Amino acid sequence: MRNKNSNVVDSQYMAILSKILNDGCYKETRSGKVYSIFGMSMRFNLKNGFPVLTTKKMFYRGFIHELLWFLSGDTNIKYLVDNKVNFWTPDAYRFYNELLDKSNKAQGYDKDALTALRMTMDEFVEKVKSAERIVLYKKNHNGEVIDYVYTYGDLGDVYGHQWRHWGNTDFDQIKMIIDTLRTNPNDRRLLLTGYNPEVVGDIALPPCHTLYQFYARPLTYTERLEWCDENLEEASEWKAPTEDTMTEKGCPKYALSLWFSCRSQDMPLGNPANIMSAGLLLSMIAQCVDMIPEELIWNGGDCHIYENQIEGVKEQLRRDPHRYALPKLVLNKDIHEIDDFKFDDIKIEEYESYPTIKMPLSVG
Repeated sequence: MRNKNSNVVDSQYMAILSKILNDGCYKETRSGKVYSIFGMSMRFNLKNGFPVLTTKKMFYRGFIHELLWFLSGDTNIKYLVDNKVNFWTPDAYRFYNELLDKSNKAQGYDKDALTALRMTMDEFVEKVKSAERIVLYKKNHNGEVIDYVYTYGDLGDVYGHQWRHWGNTDFDQIKMIIDTLRTNPNDRRLLLTGYNPEVVGDIALPPCHTLYQFYARPLTYTERLEWCDENLEEASEWKAPTEDTMTEKGCPKYALSLWFSCRSQDMPLGNPANIMSAGLLLSMIAQCVDMIPEELIWNGGDCHIYENQIEGVKEQLRRDPHRYALPKLVLNKDIHEIDDFKFDDIKIEEYESYPTIKMPLSVG
């Protein structure tokens, strides 16, 4: 039976919301007026359940698709739009209009061309679905006007591109981490970064979750035996199995944890999504390298609540963080390579929560 009191996800999260409302400083930022605090952290043991908020209903289907999109290395929102996941659409639309402004500036402000390419967001989405392309213009580092092909929905070299093709090279950070965990799990350089300063000015949105570090902990004999008892029917008949016997039967030798850092966190909307995505990434990679997913540790830099989100936050804080137990993440056990995961291989089961709380999403 699941233990509701083991749900420390909502309780830690709500404590940070309260601290921001009580102690946060008021700031006017590029994307809106916020109450902000600097330097917060939370940690969750995945043995207690998958880290999804229960004090409001989460759109977890969307964040599964988003992580698969990241892992594909894609930088165009078409996959998301086709799967009815729209939280990147406003940024893609804003970015498109910024590119139009830059293109026309490079050409010397051709107002007729600028007007012809303007459209509503709905019209833009239809262009994304059709994968239509146009030619735009920009100035290179020598100040020369050059043309380039823009596909509707492009975001620039955001998260997934940096994960799988760092700096427009063939260097694949995800592959490097998985290969190293398989061959040298005690390595202290198991790092993944999405923040490339060289391209920040040329992408739709600088990455908010910027650095990940994986950590493999050797399991004790007792921990390995407990895993066998829980996962192997034949284990009940064993008599003092050796370490080698457990290894032969597929018992993991390591538990895998993930620490990740976010430079900027929209706590009501962005943070719960980032926590869930990181928990899923940890679990998928752990399965690929035959380890047990253990702890997820989050660190936030600028943690903020937008002024127009405060009423929704207060409504959430009135809810009981221990009313519902955490759900379970179930992965297709036949998948052992990260690129083989598809949406139907990932299930979140026994999820119960309070109703959704609608809050405004800041763009940019």
